[in-house]
Amino acid sequence: MCNMINLRKRVLEIHQDDLLCSKEKSRRIQQLLAPHHSPLPPLQHESTEYVQSYHDKETNKLGCKHYARNVKIQADCCQKIFPCRHCHDEESDHALIRSEIKTMLCMICKRLQPAAQDCMHCKTRASKYYCSTCHLWTDAPSYHCDACGLCRAGQRTDFSHCDRCNACIRVDAKDSHPCLDRSLESDCPICIQDLFTSTTPVIIMVQNAVMLCIRLVVKTIYVQPPTNARSARNPSET
Repeated sequence: MCNMINLRKRVLEIHQDDLLCSKEKSRRIQQLLAPHHSPLPPLQHESTEYVQSYHDKETNKLGCKHYARNVKIQADCCQKIFPCRHCHDEESDHALIRSEIKTMLCMICKRLQPAAQDCMHCKTRASKYYCSTCHLWTDAPSYHCDACGLCRAGQRTDFSHCDRCNACIRVDAKDSHPCLDRSLESDCPICIQDLFTSTTPVIIMVQNAVMLCIRLVVKTIYVQPPTNARSARNPSET
């Protein structure tokens, strides 16, 4: 009777172990029910998904090249674990919908759990900033713009949403920026990146009334000066 209680306890522990995938759980339970087999090997994972990733390894800052944070995400679309949604999109043949993220992996205690700002197991804060709408974790200053429907980089007090442009404009450029109808709802003509969701700052080229990625514009202006290089005005980050 005692052995049966211990067996049930061990099976329950395996079921509740978030470090094990379903395949590994099934294998270990089968071995428990077949004691004549060889002993269970040490805990192993099928992939490197649970391994810590770094934003800055020299300073031991966890995260990835895109964000500094203590968690990874489990993509709802493919159930795979990635450091962030950008890492997912770079390695996958499909895009991750940020609002559908439900699960995070704490890189401190390595347990899967519902998305939140703090780990429910080891109580580690996932990041300085967390948006429960976009499911964005980052240590960088950020804010959620309800009008844009997503998070923007920077301090909320430094930006104001322009309804005509449908974009967040720096407060110091609010009254002087070239106001264009839904100006960010297009692709950059240089890199073909969606400007509205771009993580790269954007600049307005006033003469031709187009929006360009600032890094590409700056590179173009200084390496191969275009004919309208003088038309560059105050950059507005988004």
